[in-house]
Amino acid sequence: MNEHLDDQAPQERDFREFVHRRFAPRAVLALAALLLPCALLAQQNPPAADPPATQGTPPAAGQSQAPPTPASQTAAQQAARKLKAADTTGDFYIISSIDTKAQQIVLKKPTEVTQLVQVNAQTQYIDENGQTLKLQDLRAGDTVFVVLGSKSAATPIAQRIRRGPMTLDLLHARYFSGSGT
Repeated sequence: MNEHLDDQAPQERDFREFVHRRFAPRAVLALAALLLPCALLAQQNPPAADPPATQGTPPAAGQSQAPPTPASQTAAQQAARKLKAADTTGDFYIISSIDTKAQQIVLKKPTEVTQLVQVNAQTQYIDENGQTLKLQDLRAGDTVFVVLGSKSAATPIAQRIRRGPMTLDLLHARYFSGSGT
């Protein structure tokens, strides 16, 4: 009986190692691709500390605390509002590769499913701030929101590609609430 258990242990160990080598790096890469832009944005725009005189002190009796004015908002709050207001229509992808000669992009969903997309002269390229881009400005690894034209064609044509990060709010709304696009 011990002989049978000894035979199972190496097979089970080999299977666990196979699963770990095969799937763990992909899961880590997918999570990193989703969360890295958010972390970089937070690092570039750290929240400003309140002045020591007002920190933790409630308003005086009879006074109400005024809502923050645009001038008093931190850069991080303004950046977060800008990201929320950004156009996030279309499907979320990570650019896997770009073939500028063939005018094609290989896009990868966070689920590791890839899709070949054709681009043409009518395709619009937009950055996080709404500024116009060119196909040459996009790089493998960029996170993008893509609006596709006719999906009935063998290779769909991208109407609009907007480069931008996946925010945590949008991630939850699309993939965890059951109302994804």
